[in-house]
Amino acid sequence: MWENTVITNAGIELLKNALSGGTITVTAIKSGAGKVDVSALKSQTAVSSIKQSGTVQGVTKTNETIKIGVLFSNAGLSAGYSMTQLGIYAKGSTGSEVLFAISQSTTGKEVPAESAMPSWSLVHNFYIKLNNDVTMTATVDPEGYVTFETMQTALNTHTGNKSNPHSVTKSQVGLGNVPNVATNDQTPTYSDTTTLVTLSSGEKISIAFAKIKLAITTLINHLANKSNPHGVTKSQVGLGNVENKSSATIRGELTKGNVTTALGYTPPTQDTNTWRGIQNNLTSDATDQSLSAAQGKVLNTNLTRHTGNKTNPHGVTKSQIGLGNVENKSSATIRSEITDANVETALGFTPANQTDMTNAQDAITQLNSDYDTIIVGTSVTTTSQVINHYNNRKLSDYKFIVFAFGASDDDIRSIVTVPRTIFEKIGKSYNFVAHGSDDSTISIVSFTYASDTSMAVKLSADHGVKYIRVFGLK
Repeated sequence: MWENTVITNAGIELLKNALSGGTITVTAIKSGAGKVDVSALKSQTAVSSIKQSGTVQGVTKTNETIKIGVLFSNAGLSAGYSMTQLGIYAKGSTGSEVLFAISQSTTGKEVPAESAMPSWSLVHNFYIKLNNDVTMTATVDPEGYVTFETMQTALNTHTGNKSNPHSVTKSQVGLGNVPNVATNDQTPTYSDTTTLVTLSSGEKISIAFAKIKLAITTLINHLANKSNPHGVTKSQVGLGNVENKSSATIRGELTKGNVTTALGYTPPTQDTNTWRGIQNNLTSDATDQSLSAAQGKVLNTNLTRHTGNKTNPHGVTKSQIGLGNVENKSSATIRSEITDANVETALGFTPANQTDMTNAQDAITQLNSDYDTIIVGTSVTTTSQVINHYNNRKLSDYKFIVFAFGASDDDIRSIVTVPRTIFEKIGKSYNFVAHGSDDSTISIVSFTYASDTSMAVKLSADHGVKYIRVFGLK
């Protein structure tokens, strides 16, 4: 990153003095946001556009190489910047502090403000190759010295930060389209369908919901249909032999012979005290009494009343039939609840309004008015021919002339647009290379200004360029 590092002219003078027995002491490290031409780095006396002072982490020497450790943090930094220069300040045994060495980056290193990224730091090492006789020390600020424990603590603090310290967005993790809404609060939209078909795995929710709605609506209508929607017959329920007769009719068909045959004897014609009494109500708990015709009639009446009751006599609920989540809303009510946002979300775009459509139509109308045919499709030859303009159209009425030519009106091979002034005034002719019916062969088409209402056209060779049109743009 720091591809341009030099010892300044002032630094070279310090080195010369150090070779005579002097000592070079690193006094400061500063960063800047400025740049200079690389050729001017050696003559710099200060870092350009100084932003921060770093801390010296120490100076070590191995053979002829001196390593200077530097630490920068953003503690107290109110605004971020791009670090483009790093400078080492030093002084000799005598004299004042000078800019000893400087590094410059082409791209820069972004330094965030403390509020944007707390505990940010940068550790950088300068490596300078010097003569073994040179002694270099550093003024080290113990407050700014970074130990392993300090770095580890800062690292642990950062890695333990679960509050999104890097401000990661849902788009950055590939979830830009996911709404921040609880699953049960989402409001998918869909369009109604009229075809009852099965659900398919992997299809869109809007399609699935439309199918489900139709299925549920069909089921509800079916359940409410009390007119035997399945066409069930008496034979299907095991009553094929039962005649469509009322109990009164059947009772009326009983004869004395039927009764005596069924009994196997002829009953007495009069009740006696020894005969079991017949109960004419449904309140007796007696187990040794016969069921009277009146009792049968009461039972039949109650049964008929119950089976004919279409007002849900058993109190069946929508939850019991698996529709507990279905709201009692009409399709008109549901449609009235659809919002602009629902429609735009379903479409994936915002539809144009009436104003936009009107403006577009006006633009098309204006374009049509500015676009005129000057020469209708005309056959051309290798002989120059003067063609009068359509309805005496004047070239002076247009800013641009458009020439189109090819094998036919349905096979235009070349289109060229020329400013009218060039065609009219500069040489009064214009030549074009035109492809004919065979794209590998070409012809030169020459248009020559004849008058404001006519022009001459000629082909250099007949290669299928048989047809021309000329348009004008106002």
